[in-house]
Amino acid sequence: MPIFEASVETPIHPNPSTVAIRPSLAVELFWTGWMLGRGKEPSVPGLDLRSPAAQALATRIADLWNDGERCLTEVLVLAGESGTLFTLDAATLLDGISAAASQPMDAGRLRLETESPESRGRVLKRLERLGSDPALRRRLEWVLRDLWSLIRPAWELGRPRVEAAAGRLADQVAQGIEPIELLTSLHSSWREQVRTGLRRGDAVIVPALISGSALMLDLPGAFLAGTPLDPPDPAGVLRAAADAAARPLKALADPTRLAVLGFLRSHPAGVVEIAERFGLSQPTVSIHFKTLRDAGLVRGERQSGRVLYSVDEARVQAVLAAAGRVADGNCD
Repeated sequence: MPIFEASVETPIHPNPSTVAIRPSLAVELFWTGWMLGRGKEPSVPGLDLRSPAAQALATRIADLWNDGERCLTEVLVLAGESGTLFTLDAATLLDGISAAASQPMDAGRLRLETESPESRGRVLKRLERLGSDPALRRRLEWVLRDLWSLIRPAWELGRPRVEAAAGRLADQVAQGIEPIELLTSLHSSWREQVRTGLRRGDAVIVPALISGSALMLDLPGAFLAGTPLDPPDPAGVLRAAADAAARPLKALADPTRLAVLGFLRSHPAGVVEIAERFGLSQPTVSIHFKTLRDAGLVRGERQSGRVLYSVDEARVQAVLAAAGRVADGNCD
């Protein structure tokens, strides 16, 4: 499946070489899982991996596979297979990964030549298990949705930095700088393999907000070379953090929505039940639910032909924590 279609949400920064420069929300999720699995704490405004919700998620990632490796490489493979590797829309990405996980995977297509034989075998085994186990697919889906809830405040704050970095990198390549020189934190033992990969026609450099180091991954439709962003400029970080924190809080500024959210924390419910309990019309409740969904504060799950809504606790805690950090003047 082609994965290089342009979209208004994922700009391709053209340059005269074969290397594209593109952000990737899938890579951000990958790195977050990697850091959780290793107890790392990134210096990313708006992201706290020490919180109880983050630590509980780290345990769930470890328990998901229980194979000694907490690196979610299969997520990048599935994003590539579904054509969502470079989307910046979380819903599109998560739905695409879920759909791809249920399909048989042709192991012969998955080169993964950048991986060790042990790592490649582990990824292939995970993909095989996902294809045959619906319950495991659901567990992975919820892990990824909770990962997104965890990083969403940081991503909303940092996305402009990522997109600006992509533009700067593309300009540097256009000026004749060799693409490999743009990859900071690149281990010397990787250098020649990455240099070779960047000469492929499908090479992509991914500037990442959340990053443990350089990334190198050989996929059927892309050779990924990830690099962390430059350290943020302290000037303006507090204002940007305040803007990002205020957006989801606007959904709670309405007393009815705040009361509905409080009710849903202990009573998952559908539109009809909420309308009856709060004396509202069903269209009005639907509008309130849309606002809460768009803010990421509630999520719906279809059960017996109807959608039951519940609170995304990780997202609520992340929003409140982000607001608290801004109020304290601490956005580092």
